[in-house]
Amino acid sequence: MALTRALRTKLAPVLAGTLAACASASSQSRAAAVPTNGCSIESYLAHYASPVPAAQLVPDSLLDSELRHLSSPNPEYPAALRNEGIRGTVVVGFVVAPGGRVVSAEAMNSAHPELIAAALRMVRASTFTTPTRGGQGVYTFACVPVAFSVV
Repeated sequence: MALTRALRTKLAPVLAGTLAACASASSQSRAAAVPTNGCSIESYLAHYASPVPAAQLVPDSLLDSELRHLSSPNPEYPAALRNEGIRGTVVVGFVVAPGGRVVSAEAMNSAHPELIAAALRMVRASTFTTPTRGGQGVYTFACVPVAFSVV
């Protein structure tokens, strides 16, 4: 089952923009819209154990409405990296369950290995609108870039 590029294209800027606003408030890190090359449901399923069978992951083109980001904590920029001026982006692939909770998240690629844990904590604690199809809650997959830079 191929995940449409539209889901990655639509969700990444929505989540990245919201995260950028949250992170700007902390002035420690921010998320920005960057390409999510290499982040696909196929790649995710090839490397990680999915909490649900691939056939149950509904692509955005079949959802009743667009998946929307509701909340997430500020990403924690590792102090040692921030002090050294090290920047980078972690692309996170994740599964959203009925109810809007993130039930699985994995780093699909990263500019710096030490940023992975911070990005995963943030995405795993994020909430979304309930993805639905035919009025019923369903699982869906998305990707988001989480960028860390010294402000």
